Amino acid sequence: MTLPLPQFTAIGLGDYLANTPIAMALPPGPPSEWTTLLHLLGLSALRARSDSDQEVFSDDVVRAMARKAGRAVLPDEQPVLLLVSPIPASTRLSDLVRPLLSDSSWSVRSKAALVLGAIGDVAQVKVLIRALSDDDNDVRRCAAEALGRLGSPEAIPALAAKGWGDSDSAVDAARVRALARLDDWALAAEHLAEDEDESAFLAVQAILEAEAQGSLGPVLDLLEDAEEAMRLALTEYVISRPERAATEGETLARRALDAGMDNVTLARLAGAGGAEAGEVLLEQLASGGWSERMYAAIALGYTGSQEVVEALKEALVDDDSDVRREAALALLRLGHPGPSAAILAKETSTSYDYPARATELSGQSPSLRALALATGRAPVDERVLLAIGDKKLDDDSRGIACLLAALHFPREGQGLLEAVARDDSRDVPLKVRRHAAAGLLLTGTPPRALGALHRVLLCHEGEVSGYPKGSVTPLYGHEGALAFLAGKDGDWPVRLDALRLLSAVGAAEDYVELLQHISRFDPDSDCRAQARSLLPITWAQRDLSDVLAQALFPTKQEDAEKTAAMQELAQLRPDLVLPLAERQLLSEERDAARASAKLIASLPADEAIAALLRERALPALADSSWITREAAAELLGMVDLAKLDEELHELAVEALRERQEEDDDSDVREAAEAALKALGGGL
Repeated sequence: MTLPLPQFTAIGLGDYLANTPIAMALPPGPPSEWTTLLHLLGLSALRARSDSDQEVFSDDVVRAMARKAGRAVLPDEQPVLLLVSPIPASTRLSDLVRPLLSDSSWSVRSKAALVLGAIGDVAQVKVLIRALSDDDNDVRRCAAEALGRLGSPEAIPALAAKGWGDSDSAVDAARVRALARLDDWALAAEHLAEDEDESAFLAVQAILEAEAQGSLGPVLDLLEDAEEAMRLALTEYVISRPERAATEGETLARRALDAGMDNVTLARLAGAGGAEAGEVLLEQLASGGWSERMYAAIALGYTGSQEVVEALKEALVDDDSDVRREAALALLRLGHPGPSAAILAKETSTSYDYPARATELSGQSPSLRALALATGRAPVDERVLLAIGDKKLDDDSRGIACLLAALHFPREGQGLLEAVARDDSRDVPLKVRRHAAAGLLLTGTPPRALGALHRVLLCHEGEVSGYPKGSVTPLYGHEGALAFLAGKDGDWPVRLDALRLLSAVGAAEDYVELLQHISRFDPDSDCRAQARSLLPITWAQRDLSDVLAQALFPTKQEDAEKTAAMQELAQLRPDLVLPLAERQLLSEERDAARASAKLIASLPADEAIAALLRERALPALADSSWITREAAAELLGMVDLAKLDEELHELAVEALRERQEEDDDSDVREAAEAALKALGGGL
């Protein structure tokens, strides 16, 4: 389906970039001549999976495509940002992907082959045929799969020609599956190389015999002895012949069981036999081991037979939780949600993919149906907004819902997308938040109140060491927000990204105490290690780090231990301890503020101490925070003010009397009273 174009405007995009410190290179020409990779690909292609259930549009191939489109790609950018960033509207998708088949990275070459198959560009058959000779086995396998998906008879001679017996049996199996998709075995026979020692040749020969005999027998004969990759290829052939499978159901089920029914594909093979296969599978469900019972339950769901329903209901109370779950899912597949409802609710927490599978089979989620509509079968409606908050959906689906909301409902969806990206409730997965942030770019209006958080949401979790120096200029001015994220954000990848960005803009030395705290107390080991690596060399000694952590930040320690740590710090770095302690005196953490007061009082009384007391401690007695007022009172009571400065002594006594008599906090009044007694000014 055609996606609505993003509402890029020169002013709107400029405001977006100004509010969101992203270093983004824009294409030439006016915004009316821009498009995005998302629009070139479409959502159906974007969600494509390979035969081995790999993600086709992985991070590396999206980055490579963006570079081919002329987009300057920073090493720490999320692929979702690359998908929605402006590129020239004249860009042709195949022109971006075809050159990637010559990329130096085998991963990029293999994914590029899959992309060509996913986008259905039949004009690329010749380049994919050349990729069948690639040095890398994964590239060869993906090229074969892509040729099968393109459906062009032009590929059959290359797929069937001499060259079977690949060092990776999965490559030969991919060629067999591709030929099965193309479904012209007569043409394949004309080009098939005669090499009876190779399993792929034998598999193709068996398929040709099955075609000639009108029977699955020759293929089933190979199942037990074939390698797994070839067994899966043969399975795909059998499933593609449902009418024939239904007439040989019992034989088919027994052969599948004899082959070792150890995966869902073989369970599907057994289930393809329909009602006849059901009899065999019911025996397995009643008397097999737990794994046999589990795969029998899966297979029964694929038979389409209502005669197996009662047996599946009985399996809902099986001793094994895997059997119970798969029986419930099989009942859903057969159209019986009622009996399985209780088991679905009970077993949801025991399997990470179980809720998504149950939701998909039951078809009860309006948001899931909205996503299905959005990938090409009908116009998108407002239900897609519900999908963003549907916790039954996987993160990828919810992320795509964010992009759909931005494209189809930019006005209605903007507030929702901002709320998801900001995540005040701290319960939205990071991947969904990042898609919401990227979706805001597609709305054509600048975000409100996201600031540097928005930048971190779009930041990749990889290293930033390769960051071009000039590219982080827009981040300056957001160091405080990044520091807040590094210390407070609930998602460790965001904390880690924020730490790296602090380093990228050269702001690490301004947040020594924060880095010390993170290096000691952050619950994530990567964040602790990153914080330690960013500390200036003079602060990097472990003994000093421990002292700082104990002295400057609230822990479960007693005040005496904090004071001892502060005094030790004064011995290690006397030139730094006074300004640090002065800063902590105003801390909102009571232990830290009181420990700082004790440290200052323990230092030799001199002009610097007198200035600190006059300029900081006295004004702090009137601070709005009771913690600060209490710490200031305690500090004034611990210094011999009469010997240090007589005028300061008189001012302190007067201010402390006022706190003792009028302060609305009992702890402050008690601290003021104790200080007055120590200074000889008590009543």
